[in-house]
Amino acid sequence: MRINYFLLVVLCLAITLSFFILTCAPKPAVVVDKVDCGIYKRNNYKFVSIEPYISIVEGDTITLNQAVYWCTYSSLYTQKGMFDQFGKWDEVIYPENKNRPILFWENRQLLEENNNTFDVYAWGSEDEFGTYSAVMVYDENSNDALTEHSPYKQAIMEYFGHLIKSNKEDNDLFYRAYWKMADPAKYKLLYGKDKGEK
Repeated sequence: MRINYFLLVVLCLAITLSFFILTCAPKPAVVVDKVDCGIYKRNNYKFVSIEPYISIVEGDTITLNQAVYWCTYSSLYTQKGMFDQFGKWDEVIYPENKNRPILFWENRQLLEENNNTFDVYAWGSEDEFGTYSAVMVYDENSNDALTEHSPYKQAIMEYFGHLIKSNKEDNDLFYRAYWKMADPAKYKLLYGKDKGEK
């Protein structure tokens, strides 16, 4: 029996290339299907889940963890909770694929039981999946605090759930600061002119 080495090499290359494409191609993120929220209740959410947050930085795709509080009455609840606890955000980030900014707080002590500080990215959305509020949280060593093996994951998820449920609706300082920054036209529609503004 005579072996055709050319065909054997082509076959090996084809198998190797196929394996490379299947193992190295980006995998789609698992996202919760559209959520049936029913009636939205103030200062509440239906459930919380850890979902992937896909970010493309200089051509590289990075998958991060976010805690998503589904079916919130306001998509701004996590941002308002952070504002009410820690004051105005440190930075505003406008992602290309989002219609609202992400607010960032740096080095904040979230958990009473330890002195560790965390960096918090908070935002929310009202889209085809429903209304939700979300956070990404990193410890003082820049480790994702929402990974499956993080010692902080459960406490942080409970912390933000508590912020949502204990929201004080009559305190509108966050909304004034947020809309003035994010959408000045909406701010003027909601609040009129500031004192001293012409």
